Amino acid sequence: MKRVKSVENPMFIAIICMMIAGLVLIEGPVPVMAQAQGGNVTLNPGYIAGSISIGDISQNTKTVWRARVNASGKDPTGNDLYAETWIGPELGNYALTVQIPDDVLSAGTSQEYKVSCALFYSSDKKEYLVFKEQTVTVSYNETTSLNFALEPPSYIKGDITVGCNTLSSGWFYAKLNSGGNYSNTQIRISSDGKFRVPIQPNSGIKVYGHVYMSNGWKYDLDEQYIDASAGNETAVNWTLLAEPCGGSSCNASISGDINLSGLGDNILHHHWIQVSGSTFKKLENISSDTYALDNLKGGDHTFYARSYLNSYVRSGRTYYDDHFYHPYGVSGINVNAPCDTATTHDVSTHAAFVNGKIILGPNTVVTLEEDTATDTYVYGYVEPNTRSYNKGLSRDEVDLSTGNYDLILSQREWNVYYTKFHFRNDQSKLCDPENPRYVHAYLNIEDLTRTGDGKISLTAGQTISNHDIRYETGSVTIKFYVNGGGVLKDPYLTGENADRTQARISITAYGKKGETSEGEVTFIAIPGKYIITPKATVGESLVTFGKQEIEVEAGVCRGIDIHGPSLTMESPEAGYYTTDASITLSGKASDDMGIASVVVNGDTIPFTSTDNADDPNEVSFSTSIALTAGATTIQTVVTDTSEKVVSDNRQVYQDGSPPALN
Repeated sequence: MKRVKSVENPMFIAIICMMIAGLVLIEGPVPVMAQAQGGNVTLNPGYIAGSISIGDISQNTKTVWRARVNASGKDPTGNDLYAETWIGPELGNYALTVQIPDDVLSAGTSQEYKVSCALFYSSDKKEYLVFKEQTVTVSYNETTSLNFALEPPSYIKGDITVGCNTLSSGWFYAKLNSGGNYSNTQIRISSDGKFRVPIQPNSGIKVYGHVYMSNGWKYDLDEQYIDASAGNETAVNWTLLAEPCGGSSCNASISGDINLSGLGDNILHHHWIQVSGSTFKKLENISSDTYALDNLKGGDHTFYARSYLNSYVRSGRTYYDDHFYHPYGVSGINVNAPCDTATTHDVSTHAAFVNGKIILGPNTVVTLEEDTATDTYVYGYVEPNTRSYNKGLSRDEVDLSTGNYDLILSQREWNVYYTKFHFRNDQSKLCDPENPRYVHAYLNIEDLTRTGDGKISLTAGQTISNHDIRYETGSVTIKFYVNGGGVLKDPYLTGENADRTQARISITAYGKKGETSEGEVTFIAIPGKYIITPKATVGESLVTFGKQEIEVEAGVCRGIDIHGPSLTMESPEAGYYTTDASITLSGKASDDMGIASVVVNGDTIPFTSTDNADDPNEVSFSTSIALTAGATTIQTVVTDTSEKVVSDNRQVYQDGSPPALN
């Protein structure tokens, strides 16, 4: 009889990745009994090089932190291409490596890229000057010249005068008054209200912004339109009458109770409140059940309330096992605070609870206890599609030793549908405890089957128990090489599931940091097809290699070369249980170059054509595998005539009696 096995006997896939011209990357967390895929992609380099300059900077109020040049395009099949490089504050010359797709290379043509350049004035990348985008074509192993220069630039000199209040900070924006290909500038405004920055010369540039006073009151800088000519300085000034002035005022306040009751054994640490709109102000550590926001500017405010519970200390830092963002139906999302009025706004929420367990299996290649980091969470949302924390959110940190979670919710409908896994293990057993792999990957699952009809309706004080969340997992491993040998650095990948009707899944995975001649990244996912974007740094450029579709199967470890042969295993399924002494393995393989060999557990086996009119290169194979008591690992390796490889590792179990599920 066929039974699935628990995660006690992990299996390993020996990923066979032939060295081909190229750089490859795939990343993600690695499960213990699922299927892992791996392989290579080819880097066919082309180059874009030039210089960046912005003229005389001696009188500017902002200094350059770093500059980024990035190129984006699409290959002949519509897949995205991207590359970027950074240079230091001195600007000057840059060199960018880009991918020339195989189809473009074989046709002897050039690849089109749209190239952008941005100067950043701050390390958080929120202050910048963006040049106009330019379009170029790039050929394999050749360099296309492209400069980004303001020679000479135009300058904007700003001055903001405040009446009787004190300016604290703000933001200034300069953009063309039209869509399309334009440059823009965004900078912070300091407390003196003065600034001078370069911009790309043009006419009809819209300038605007907003500022905050020292008491949190907000004022908009009305839009102006200017013509900025090369080499000239354009003045933009705003005068604000910031209340109170001359005895007049428009003070307002919001105060009230804040309460999260019915918590049982949960321990409230503190509340947090913030308002934005007419005033920006927040109270970050409210230990009592009352609050007061005084000296507000009269007008509409957006109101947010949160509670933090069950604190603990790790590495000298305080963390909170539970975060609760009060739903807007309880805390109110918009609160009007008229001038000279004390507005009362109470936040009163009665807790309800959903408890359960996160279960990986029965077929999985990772375990929570061994392979998962502490920032693994279960979330509940009032509105699932946007995952908006403003409208109600609860987050609980999963107990990795047991898989248990206990969400603190409230009286209303909730969607407990979002789970975030962080897999981190430098020596993950995956499918073979004797050959561990490096795993550093994130898997974020929005399970849409748990929304809509699957949402949970709670009354105050209610507890719903045994709300378990179960997923099977698989892994994919890909090796990286640079064409002709060479060094790559910091491989990683991002991706999402192809069919997003039942779930929205995102993955991110990283290889080991540092330079290497052979990189490797492993990602973990639940079964299905995924669109993966591999990335790595070559020279000084971060390069992507186009999107790849890869399928993950639960309970199997599989390795593939990108653009290599396909392999479909027909039997046995991963985790198959039998009392027989042997089992028949069968499958099909295909490749546009033709199949050269099929090897099962080290033995070459025969294959025959399937006579498939739609796929003339498709072959089938079958062989008998002797089983030993317990787990038997079956490795199938298929090689095409160009020496690209796909491999599949799965475990089956021979036992006289069926096992019990853990």
